[in-house]
Amino acid sequence: MVMPAEDEDRPRVLLGAPTYKPRAGGSTTYFSTLVDKLKGKVEFLVYSTVHPEAPREEEKDGVKIYRIQPFLIDSPKLIRYLILPPVTWIQLKRLWKKHGPFIIHAHSAGLYGYIISLFTSAYKIPMVKDIQDLSDPPWSAKAGNVRMYIGTGNAVEQKLLELGIERERMIIHPALNPPQLEDIAKTIKQKVISDHIRVLFVAALRPYKAPDVVLKAFKIIEEHSEEKWCKRFIKKNGLKNVKMHGTFKEYRKVLEYIANADIIILPSRLMQISSFFHRG
Repeated sequence: MVMPAEDEDRPRVLLGAPTYKPRAGGSTTYFSTLVDKLKGKVEFLVYSTVHPEAPREEEKDGVKIYRIQPFLIDSPKLIRYLILPPVTWIQLKRLWKKHGPFIIHAHSAGLYGYIISLFTSAYKIPMVKDIQDLSDPPWSAKAGNVRMYIGTGNAVEQKLLELGIERERMIIHPALNPPQLEDIAKTIKQKVISDHIRVLFVAALRPYKAPDVVLKAFKIIEEHSEEKWCKRFIKKNGLKNVKMHGTFKEYRKVLEYIANADIIILPSRLMQISSFFHRG
């Protein structure tokens, strides 16, 4: 399964990352940590979504990064289904022609992951498929020229076994933490416990993260979930006990809030069981 690279001692791997630095997100944390941990041992190519503050193509620390995939997560389904399949296929062909042969390592979730899977089947490209949660239907999880599955947690392992995938083709592990996370966590001190309970919701304000479900805990509402709407709703209903902290670019700030929360809530419309629980 090992493919040649510019350095014959290292395999060349194309990472199909739904998001990558500098865009914040779970995919970014996961794949950038993987790159950092295997730097020097693997020749990485990153295929990810466009970002307004980053170049479409660059080489950084020996990693070739292609931010060329449309970022359509907030677009209507019809738009995504019309644009993503042909664009993803064309971009993959371009990368294969320029850098192939290589192994493809990609998330299984969503249309992006499914098209990548179909591409590996069509061109007989070895694939390492990452399954992070229980949201994938069986036909999507099994699609592609998959040589190995990487799963996060026991629940994912059980799902793969139920799909008839041999245990020998799985690598099951807990969540990968960013290298600096443990060092930061050691320096954070919890504040003195007060009489009130602090509830922390950590997520992008997008429909599939279900922020409306969070606010329903305070008041019954209509189903909307954009950031501007959330702010209007909080102001209109006088929810003085709800504060929006915005996006944090530093792990330390996120960890400080987590350390000082009494309850952390992570709802999702895509995950049958939150990955936060079954990754441990």
